[in-house]
Amino acid sequence: MNLNIGDIAIYGCMGICRFEGTEKRCFNGIDENDYYKFVPVKGIGNNTYYIPASSSDEKIRNLLSEKYVYNVLNKISDIEPLEINQLTNIRQFVEQSVKEGNYENIISILKYMHNKKCTYSVNGKK
Repeated sequence: MNLNIGDIAIYGCMGICRFEGTEKRCFNGIDENDYYKFVPVKGIGNNTYYIPASSSDEKIRNLLSEKYVYNVLNKISDIEPLEINQLTNIRQFVEQSVKEGNYENIISILKYMHNKKCTYSVNGKK
């Protein structure tokens, strides 16, 4: 991931953060490594997150552009519900889709869940 000081990104479940730069840090008392320093845009206190530069791609996502969001919204009606019976590990599929920011897969999952809820409702189930 290519970051510039002041860039805004999403860090895991910690939310929207501002990139403050790269620092060499030693957290284990032995090895000094490069870490990305992030500060939450909104938050209580003075939280700072140090993410190992070597594994940052797994934990940091760019914010979506307005153009990308509108593109996905315009395609919603064309996205088919997920066929769960085709998957052996639905949990892994969902986690991977969220991690990668694959919004078409996420919408497909949501459509499947909505259809399942409607089917249960029609049959008197919750």
